[in-house]
Amino acid sequence: MEMAHDVFPEATFFFIYRDPIEVAISLRRVAETISPLRYLLYLPNIPNIVASVFDLYGLSNIEYRGWTCAIHPAFEFGYRATCFTVQYYLQALERGINIHGLCYSDIVSPGSRITKHIFEICQLQNSMVEKARNALSKDSQAKSPFSREKLRNALPNLSKPPPGFWDIACAMSEEFGVPGPDRYREKRFRLPNSLEP
Repeated sequence: MEMAHDVFPEATFFFIYRDPIEVAISLRRVAETISPLRYLLYLPNIPNIVASVFDLYGLSNIEYRGWTCAIHPAFEFGYRATCFTVQYYLQALERGINIHGLCYSDIVSPGSRITKHIFEICQLQNSMVEKARNALSKDSQAKSPFSREKLRNALPNLSKPPPGFWDIACAMSEEFGVPGPDRYREKRFRLPNSLEP
């Protein structure tokens, strides 16, 4: 993105994001669906590998580094990865890059005007808005192991992370400088400069 911004300084960028808690839950379901991934997350050397990668990018945290979620590490992996990308988005805003946030739930919500907003910003023909909206509402992973239906059926009663994860999530959010669940618990997760639905 930074390279594209240097070459095309007038370009507009879009960042699609989800609530980090939702991502953590989704990754836990993915791990349940894909058995090798489920076992991979439990390998003893994985925490060290992940810690090394975070060290490389200067993202280590002494207190919360490694797997601290005892019930299932997929929760922490999903939450931390989301915080990393959200941090990048917030830094891009600070650097003055013309970037807009797009909340995934807004894109797929019936009646959302997000697609129309995108077309207006990009100066595209309004005649294609409806086709684009229909395309965005379809499951791009419909025929894969990650389809909405398959993931929904994996651990169908899983609607929130395990007990004790909120404290870890708050600490990781603080580490990355992104809004934590303690700040948006009673409302939807929204990032600054997001397009309104």
